[in-house]
Amino acid sequence: NYTYGTRDVQSGTDSNVDYRVGLSYDLGEDTMVYTSYATAYIAGGTDPVNQNLLNPQTNDTFELGLRSTLFDGSLVLNATLYNAEYDGLNTTQFQEQGTTGVAVAVQVPGGSISSRGLELEGYWYPMENLTIDFGATFEDSEYDEFVVGAGNLVWNGECPIGSEEIAGECVYVMDGQRTAYSPEFTLSTGVSYEVNMGSMGTLTPYILAYFNDGYATNRAPVFFGIQDSFVKVNASLAWTSPSGQYSAKLWVNNATDELIQTYTEIFSRARVGYDYQNPRMWGLRVGYNF
Repeated sequence: NYTYGTRDVQSGTDSNVDYRVGLSYDLGEDTMVYTSYATAYIAGGTDPVNQNLLNPQTNDTFELGLRSTLFDGSLVLNATLYNAEYDGLNTTQFQEQGTTGVAVAVQVPGGSISSRGLELEGYWYPMENLTIDFGATFEDSEYDEFVVGAGNLVWNGECPIGSEEIAGECVYVMDGQRTAYSPEFTLSTGVSYEVNMGSMGTLTPYILAYFNDGYATNRAPVFFGIQDSFVKVNASLAWTSPSGQYSAKLWVNNATDELIQTYTEIFSRARVGYDYQNPRMWGLRVGYNF
């Protein structure tokens, strides 16, 4: 419970039991399948600005997976099918305080989300010293029932295009729409090759390419909150002494210097701010094992 100024004290209690059940079965020495069902729970919090007690957030997740080592150990392949249901979710909303021009972040009820998809990952060793790693995700994530406040996009009392007024508030009804920060498809592939230089140690070049087909960076369906599809490339060159005592790695992340938007925030008076992933970065790391 809590007290805010001269307002009444509010109180609440929460209790819950979560559980996880799973079953696995070996199809052979190198292949295993499994299934599991799990629940999760976050107790309801408080919104001290509006003095509201928030409902708990719950999650139910089902998985069906495969873990395998194939072709005499030359291929490791893992796959997971999943379905997750999130209920009682809260969302952050900026509410302007009177005519001050100051907006305060508050937690308000949002709704529910359904997410289902397939994850693949593995390693392939086609020849000695050559390793290829790979991963892919296919996801369908959407709002079942979800309301996003238009908040700081309201101008002179007018609701923005695409929103509607419910209980005196301008909101976006997101039912059936794709969730933010959730690309439908991602793919990554990395290649490394270990070069044995005898008394001079080993040299291992590595390059990783990651593809993302894009996502929304704000829960509100605004045109300026969309990150288009992109490819990100990381690379490194590692050296290790014959004894393994000394090592060095030259690395570069985001080698092509892609501008990748991660978050869009809408402040008071419809001002917009963005967060981005790091630009091209490189460095040298050296190590010594005692």
